[in-house]
Amino acid sequence: MGEEMSESGVNPFQVQGTVRDQALFFGRKQELQTIWGHLSKGQNVSIVADRQRGKSSLLWHIKENAPVVLEKFTTLESYYLDMQIIQSGQEFFQYLAKILNAENTTGSELNKVLSEKRVVLCLDEFDRTAWNKNFSADFFSLLRGLSYLQFRKRPE
Repeated sequence: MGEEMSESGVNPFQVQGTVRDQALFFGRKQELQTIWGHLSKGQNVSIVADRQRGKSSLLWHIKENAPVVLEKFTTLESYYLDMQIIQSGQEFFQYLAKILNAENTTGSELNKVLSEKRVVLCLDEFDRTAWNKNFSADFFSLLRGLSYLQFRKRPE
């Protein structure tokens, strides 16, 4: 049987790991339509599948295309973070503050920064936080609270 080819004529199965080249990312139209629909309404989306099924590539594609696809949010910023490299809730919030140019801020100041913009945060390997004792119940509560803040903000 011959090798599968993408619409661009490139064999996508030669890529190991996350597909970051947009020319090699194809398919997933139904999944993307559903995800864009939820994100445009300010809702969280969880992508759940077995290992090696393309979740990281899908997240990277969302991160790269969110500002264009969700153009009605004029201040939209999108980020990708592999949670395998984050070791604690504190480290996560330090990273979040850094990418938002809000380093050395308190939780309430971070809330203020987030209230002024829309953020799509693509968290890869998020399931690893569930069994890591360095991610407390407070971490998940704070993250939920920040997410709620994003839900409330609507475009002008």
